Amino acid sequence: MGNISLAPQRANELITKKQNATYKQKESNSYSRKYESSPVFSFQNAEILTGKNELFDFFRDKPKMEKYGSFSNFTIQNVSSQNIQVFLNQATDRVFFIPASTSRTFEKADIQGGVQSLIIKNAGAGTIDADTITLEVFKVGEQIEDAFKRLHKKFFKLGGL
Repeated sequence: MGNISLAPQRANELITKKQNATYKQKESNSYSRKYESSPVFSFQNAEILTGKNELFDFFRDKPKMEKYGSFSNFTIQNVSSQNIQVFLNQATDRVFFIPASTSRTFEKADIQGGVQSLIIKNAGAGTIDADTITLEVFKVGEQIEDAFKRLHKKFFKLGGL
């Protein structure tokens, strides 16, 4: 009789484990654009002639990046012997100068919003060789300070203050 009563319990345990595994799989595949960080995505340049530019359109170049939305941070490492100009989101009014053989990191405060594309222009007198400019793009998840500000704002909105 002991064996008969254990069979239904084991069947229930197997179902429960399967449901639990399915839940964990769904949970691990979910991503919240608003609160979570993204992986780091890297790009390398092609050859850029004097006065010419190269477009890095993140969603076109790497379609899997689209699920992360706009990116809040990026680093450009220019190991070429030429100076470059960087245009955020292809806008000519948002330009940054990066001298030859330098690296620069841009954070959320520097770029005032998200970045979805960049134009890198050769501002030097010679050709920039391929793979001498490295671009790393990522999104930083919500920090504790951001969460506190958001909760504080909601709290006072609800309180009518």
